[in-house]
Amino acid sequence: MLNIRYEYESNHEFKNALMYSNLLRIYVLIAQKYITMVHLFSDITIGRQREYIAKFTQVFSYINENFTQSLTLEELADYAGFSKFHFSRLFKQFTNMALYDYLNQKRISEAELLLLNPNMTVTEVAMQAGFNSISSFNRVFKASKNCTPTQYKYLYDSH
Repeated sequence: MLNIRYEYESNHEFKNALMYSNLLRIYVLIAQKYITMVHLFSDITIGRQREYIAKFTQVFSYINENFTQSLTLEELADYAGFSKFHFSRLFKQFTNMALYDYLNQKRISEAELLLLNPNMTVTEVAMQAGFNSISSFNRVFKASKNCTPTQYKYLYDSH
């Protein structure tokens, strides 16, 4: 989209063609994602596939709104209407990662933004991003970003 905007604002002779080619590229990416989604649950009927995709769309919306809270596998499976084992298997098939890895990834992304605030302590960031303890936050953050939250904060404070 940024490329389309850039071309729109430029004075290139072929700006319309370049905008059009970028738009086609977006359509191709959407189509590829759609095809991936359709083949995601290839061992079941199309109707059931649509049902699963609709349920997981709701689950991801719920997660996006509540990831800073304590979410459990049981709670999310119940929300989606699946057993926790079936939900866990489908979630992994849908995202290529386990639920708790997905939640930690969301929380780390939130923590990265919060760490940019010079007025927040690392402990405040950990709690606000949804981590129950500073030690688990430090461990998960370091595994994800190859530095501690404090090092990350100082790296961006200095810039």
